[in-house]
Amino acid sequence: MASISDFSSIEKKIINLNKASNIRKDNPKKKIAFISGCFDILHSGHAIMINRAKELADILVVGVGKDNVVRKLKGDSRPINNENDRIFLIAAMADVDYTLFNQDRLEDNEIDFRETLEELKPDIFVINDDNTRLQLNKKICDEHGIKCVVLKRLNVKGLSFKSTTDILKQLNSN
Repeated sequence: MASISDFSSIEKKIINLNKASNIRKDNPKKKIAFISGCFDILHSGHAIMINRAKELADILVVGVGKDNVVRKLKGDSRPINNENDRIFLIAAMADVDYTLFNQDRLEDNEIDFRETLEELKPDIFVINDDNTRLQLNKKICDEHGIKCVVLKRLNVKGLSFKSTTDILKQLNSN
């Protein structure tokens, strides 16, 4: 049976917040984008958003919600996949340069990205148009000189619109 260390090309993309601060130092002329999510059941909608975020920058860093945060945000039955599986799958995606766990801080039942943004210093913070803290995230970006790019969830020809919640509803109805 293979061990995780056999997948070093994926493993090296998983970083902590301290290493995230080095990305800017090591790449001063490159454009860095940050996007975040729970990524509980990876689906085509996630792949589309990540691909669109990567098109905006040279380096894409993806934040993944830790299990305790996903549970608080989505309910006791979540996450379906544990945090180590979720971060590994995100790191394995071709468009992802680095991935890290989001901070455990919750404010008003939402993840507070301030510390991650301060350490990473991305040029762009990419968020969905249905983000419940859109105005607060825009304000944090303004305070730190980060461009906030709001992307609408897209339906791509040939793919059905996906959300983890819809997938779980479909599974539970069968």
